Amino acid sequence: MKPNKTTNQIIIPPQPAAVDADEVDLSNLQRQIIHSTADIGKAKVKSAKETMNAMNPDVEVKTYRMFVDASNIRELIR
Repeated sequence: MKPNKTTNQIIIPPQPAAVDADEVDLSNLQRQIIHSTADIGKAKVKSAKETMNAMNPDVEVKTYRMFVDASNIRELIR
């Protein structure tokens, strides 16, 4: 949280979310550093949430096991 210097209000950033319908694959690891070899075969959203919670157990991570497309994007960004 960062204080807003002009109004002295605390600005709370949006809640983190993980959105993906895939599972972690070995070919993902060189570019998706939130996953490790221990996560291969696991749902990407579950792996991402576990990694974020390991770094900060107080963070609440929403997970959506789906692909983002025109039919669901509005629901996800509300």
